[in-house]
Amino acid sequence: MNSFNITEYLKDRARDSGDQPAIIIPKGKGTNFKQTSYHELDLYSDSYGDFLLKRGVRSGEKVLVMVRPGLELIGIAFALLKKGIVPILIDPGMGLKPFIDCVGRTRPDYLIGITPALLLSKFFRNAFSSIKGSFWVREGCLKKTFESDLTFTPKSVLDAKENQLAAILFTSGSTGPAKGVCYTYGLFSSQIDLVRNQFGIQKGEVDLPMLPIFALFNPALGMTTVVPPMNPSKPAKSNASLIVQTIQSIGVTNSFGSPVLWNKINDYCEQNNQVLPSIRRVLIAGAAVSRDLVQSLKEKLPNGDIYTPYGATECLPVCGISHKEILKREVNVGLGTLLGRPLDGIFVKVIEPVNGEIDTISDVQELGCSEVGEIIVKGPIVTQEYYQLPDVTRVSKIKEGSSFWHRIGDLGYLDTEGFLWFAGRKVERVITDKKTYYPDFVEKFMNTHEWVYRSALLKYKKGKRWVPAIGIELRDFSMIKKRGCLELRNSLLSFLEGSEFTSDIKYLFFWKSFPVDVRHNAKIHRIAMSKQLEDPKWTDRDFIV
Repeated sequence: MNSFNITEYLKDRARDSGDQPAIIIPKGKGTNFKQTSYHELDLYSDSYGDFLLKRGVRSGEKVLVMVRPGLELIGIAFALLKKGIVPILIDPGMGLKPFIDCVGRTRPDYLIGITPALLLSKFFRNAFSSIKGSFWVREGCLKKTFESDLTFTPKSVLDAKENQLAAILFTSGSTGPAKGVCYTYGLFSSQIDLVRNQFGIQKGEVDLPMLPIFALFNPALGMTTVVPPMNPSKPAKSNASLIVQTIQSIGVTNSFGSPVLWNKINDYCEQNNQVLPSIRRVLIAGAAVSRDLVQSLKEKLPNGDIYTPYGATECLPVCGISHKEILKREVNVGLGTLLGRPLDGIFVKVIEPVNGEIDTISDVQELGCSEVGEIIVKGPIVTQEYYQLPDVTRVSKIKEGSSFWHRIGDLGYLDTEGFLWFAGRKVERVITDKKTYYPDFVEKFMNTHEWVYRSALLKYKKGKRWVPAIGIELRDFSMIKKRGCLELRNSLLSFLEGSEFTSDIKYLFFWKSFPVDVRHNAKIHRIAMSKQLEDPKWTDRDFIV
């Protein structure tokens, strides 16, 4: 590929295997599918790019894209990237106010969206005041509008530069305000090469991406995208039966999803004696992945491997580890989650945690093996800035010559074999006069109790002191009525004495259901839960609904 423009990969695929499906959309519960070939996708995106240019959109301008996953999202994104127009992609499920704040900060030049998106822009005129024009999209618009263009000659794409802004992708905002991450064309190319080489992805594979943004990489990787039968803003409520049926009927070979999704799929397969023989690899990420899930899910994948890649919107992927490495280790409870070794070309350090800016790498104090500290990352997949947030950028980046280290916001440690372990988010640790408590150490032990579905380390104010507490989500919430909160609490407090990481924790609170992030429905909102404990109307009761 002569240019850094990743849409060249789509054109290569259209020339080599144009009739092969690029996108498959399941229709209903049967085996009825709608398909779009690579040749069609290439020409549709060419045509839509020309359509936008004729209506005044120019290279370098920013376009907020608010369409549903599928042909429209992939086709429009590639149309923009082909012309050097910058797509802005924001999670619609993050909540109305955060979403509107993101729009206002980014100040898009144009809007491409479905009807609700256009209506939203009318109601919140201040946030959308930078919009010079809007383009309405309905399902099937690319096919219906540009069907005749299939006879056209494919167009050339922008000769993109390595450091040219390609897209603005927003973080999930799970531990703070969502931020727009600046992706360059060179960074996209580095990600594609790293993912292909690290996981052995082959042209012609079939992918079920249960996070829509990952579908944008597939045309470059040569994989067919199967649009999953689910609401991407509510993955925890997905129908595992439909997902399994889709995998089996289409012959999906690759899939990405959060631990919550794969727990549901694994449970369904377990209960219905189902296996997924077509799967070659499953990628699970978005939150810490338990060893139990990896071990149980592998039984459903007779021909497949499981990988748990680690990274963030600002740097993805950083580490990766297969089920083989995870399962051959006897992992002691309390040591955190094993993330694997840094991938080729990626550098990781663990440093003494610092609040505020760190100017250069010479200012950090690097920690030794097994010492828990702040994880920082450097490599070709590390982004260099947040859009229009210079203060946040300065806090998140550490200079080293002409490159940057990214402060990923996580705590962990490196072991003697060079493996990275996760201990929790930096902002979610609890620090007292005597001790520092790390979420993954505390919760990993608490979650081994048979009554506990999941737990959360929390910061609780007792008198004038901050102390650690644990939020509990029970496997069966009715146990609160059957046994009573006092009996449950005393039994669990007695259990906590069995670990050095939890033995001095004296406060437990019960939640009916934990608040979680919108992107994966897997990251627990510990900060929000801690704030709830500051409200006397909750802490005067035994549980929080």
